Amino acid sequence: VSYTTADDIILVDFDGRKIAGRPDLDVPKEIFIHTWVLKTRPEMHSVLHAHPAKVMLFSICNKPLLPLFGAYDPSALRLLKKDLCSYPRSVLISNEVLGQELAQTMQHSKACMMRGHGITTCGKSVQDATLTAIRLHELADINYQARLLGDPQSISEEDQESFEKLPPTPDEAYWRYYCRKVDE
Repeated sequence: VSYTTADDIILVDFDGRKIAGRPDLDVPKEIFIHTWVLKTRPEMHSVLHAHPAKVMLFSICNKPLLPLFGAYDPSALRLLKKDLCSYPRSVLISNEVLGQELAQTMQHSKACMMRGHGITTCGKSVQDATLTAIRLHELADINYQARLLGDPQSISEEDQESFEKLPPTPDEAYWRYYCRKVDE
């Protein structure tokens, strides 16, 4: 994503047909991830699909992501507790049936761990979907590193509940931070 420019983006319709974009760019094989999530989630305006290795490791090892932190990033804890689902198949989402199946799995979630494949996130904006993906990656990365060090313990239920009472943290500062990192 760091090297993607506006010129690298194509426009497709809900049937996965290319409408606009450079002639040398084809519709991705997994376009049905995007079209079906957008068709079934009208409140969402952006879908991101990526293949972060550490998240995939948790999905193939049947290891849950643990709530290891709260104050470090309350939005990540909220994602883990309320907005994360799993898709059990390790296939390319390359047709309407599989796209609809994934969208059904994600009907109440902003993020999905796809077994042996990657992740899909959705949001009300590109920033929202992107930050959700970053948070999921961060959850997996910290869980992975903690397991390397020993036996990680979830934060207490009391501490987890204390974050449920807080309003969501505005994402503008996080977004600026990651935009600056891209420019480094």
